[in-house]
Amino acid sequence: LAYIAGEKTGSSNTADLTFATSINAAPVERLRITSDGKVGIGKTPDLKILDLQSTSGLALRFYNSTAFKAGIEVATTNGDMIGTSVVNDLAIRSQSNILFSTGGNTERLRISSGGSIFINASTAPALGSPKLFVKMATANSYEGILVASSTNNNVIAVAHTGTQGLITTNYGTSGANTPLAFGTGGVAQLTITSTGLTQINSTNTTALELITNQSASSLR
Repeated sequence: LAYIAGEKTGSSNTADLTFATSINAAPVERLRITSDGKVGIGKTPDLKILDLQSTSGLALRFYNSTAFKAGIEVATTNGDMIGTSVVNDLAIRSQSNILFSTGGNTERLRISSGGSIFINASTAPALGSPKLFVKMATANSYEGILVASSTNNNVIAVAHTGTQGLITTNYGTSGANTPLAFGTGGVAQLTITSTGLTQINSTNTTALELITNQSASSLR
């Protein structure tokens, strides 16, 4: 019906440990521990430290007593582990927060049970309920949120210097300033140039210019 066996795999002193069970048939190997300590569940050849193989139920689930607390699963049917998962999605689920740590037990990132993301913080200031909160370790304009273009070193940064909030642009390695634009409908409506000039619905590069309803106003 079932067996645990040592299976010789090489020399007389080399063997794997195998576990087999049966369901109204001949025993089938379910788990193998190789001679070098690798573990395969449902999989035997080319093992790494831990391999899992199955046509369904590719999941690890964690319970406290009988209460489900967390799990990770490769969806083999839609809705596995998480209601919106589709086949082949990697679904990670927690009944509470999900925490990430590096360099020891120091928390670096948290996804709260309410869906908010905290970086270098576990809570946000009492200013509302942000979906993304970044806490800087130092007052550095490039330690907040930094977005770079895919083709060069153009970046835009959102940070706080300790005395003022700052949105700034820079051309990465050269350090040259680039314009900062605010737009609607994919079109820049207000631009602050690299020299500090402000353009509103204008491309004038020598003075402050305001154009209203696409015609020049009297304010320049």
